[in-house]
Amino acid sequence: MLGLPLLGCVAYGTAWLASPELGPEQQQSLERLNAIRAQPGLHLDDFEATFERESRSRECDDTRRKCLNPLRDLEVRPPLAPTDGLGSVAQAHAQAMAEGGWFAHVDPAGLGPNERVRRAGIALDGTVESDGRVYSYGGGSTDNQMESIYSHGSYSTSGAKGPGEGVWARGIDSMIVDRCVEDRGHREHLMGRTVLAAEDREVGVGGAVVSAAHPVEPALTGWTMRLVVLTRIRTDDTFYVVGSVTSDADGDGRYDVGEQLAGETVSIPELGLQTKTASGGGFVLPVPDGAKGTVVHDGDAVPFSISGANTQVSFRM
Repeated sequence: MLGLPLLGCVAYGTAWLASPELGPEQQQSLERLNAIRAQPGLHLDDFEATFERESRSRECDDTRRKCLNPLRDLEVRPPLAPTDGLGSVAQAHAQAMAEGGWFAHVDPAGLGPNERVRRAGIALDGTVESDGRVYSYGGGSTDNQMESIYSHGSYSTSGAKGPGEGVWARGIDSMIVDRCVEDRGHREHLMGRTVLAAEDREVGVGGAVVSAAHPVEPALTGWTMRLVVLTRIRTDDTFYVVGSVTSDADGDGRYDVGEQLAGETVSIPELGLQTKTASGGGFVLPVPDGAKGTVVHDGDAVPFSISGANTQVSFRM
């Protein structure tokens, strides 16, 4: 990753960096998560709708008051930046669950998220000190301080092969609401409410949809999907400018699948950095703590500064 040598880029010309490859559904899920982290109070109506939807499909004694009221007091958190490494691990786990017809943090080989990430060559050596205690990623084969997973599916006689647009992003809402999950573990993780998760900077999003016949009624056809979100802290001075470029054809100011603009050049002239947007329209540029300048796309320039946290800059054309 870029650290202090980044400051020398201006003297030696422009550094081209590859942004992580996220497809449209992955990018929409990330945009949704980062939007909720930035302004959780703006999404209370959506959380209410999610609670209602899941009340029709999941039975438990969770109440609106117990489940939804704490959402009003969620802390603001900075955006998470996708990385190819975490994304690959998340995608492989989502695909394995979808194709294998199972749903769990621990895979059939007995490996949990921490160990899968380590085996992919991604270091989990960061620690956080709080109230005199040191917190770190567990080293056990089944340990998990970094993964949330979501499952959804449908059977019908319509022959539908998969969900409509936006289901992955609605999966983010479901994990934030966390209805019927007593410890709200997904919410605590994704909204940075645990000691480790509060320091998260990086994220990987993976999702998979497969066609499936009903196990009991062969006349019914359907599909199943799995969504995986992995996060990781860093303990160095590398932070990220993260965002996306879309056409915003409907003018709603949000990321919608189909509006993404791939291959667009985004730069930070003051640091001599450039990248191109991925297939989902997203971009990521690593910068050192304390960096400031402008993020430029197609003549538009947006100022930014980094002070111990990632920042987000998106262009809606």
